[in-house]
Amino acid sequence: MGRSVRNPLPGSSTPRIIDNRYILDDDWRQGGMARVFRAFDRQTHETVAVKVLTLQLTPDERVLNLAFDREWRSLARLSHLNIVKFLDGGRDPQVGEPYFVLEWVERDLPKALAEAPCANWKEFVELYALPILEGLAHAHEHQVLHRDIKPSNILVTPGRVPKSLTSASPSLQPTSNQG
Repeated sequence: MGRSVRNPLPGSSTPRIIDNRYILDDDWRQGGMARVFRAFDRQTHETVAVKVLTLQLTPDERVLNLAFDREWRSLARLSHLNIVKFLDGGRDPQVGEPYFVLEWVERDLPKALAEAPCANWKEFVELYALPILEGLAHAHEHQVLHRDIKPSNILVTPGRVPKSLTSASPSLQPTSNQG
């Protein structure tokens, strides 16, 4: 996802809270159009990931809104063991930035493999490759395309369950011009 950086609210010493519910940690990771924060959910008392799409990274508000709408529709369609769970989403009432709330998974695939390497390719395929392919097949069955499959977008739970970090959009459906 990128390097860890500090609080994105210049001059702020208080934590950012979205929708009076999600308390964002100071550390965050940056992707192409979004920042992903580890956060505390005041309602469920669980750690979650909050993905904030920001105009600082994508200055064209139309593009940002289109990306948010597409990803929202895609995430809402998917429920699979090997896809990071979509929990909530909306717009930050304070600054108007769209956000998604996802299950928190600490490690990505490279870190998981560094901590507990596979003995051979067969073990890697059984533990990681096949489950991720099953998650992608589920997404495709729901007309959702993953746009950014790479090792850092595969997260691994403490129980070694791989989960695809969503970077999804609805696939384009062919249209017919026949009368």
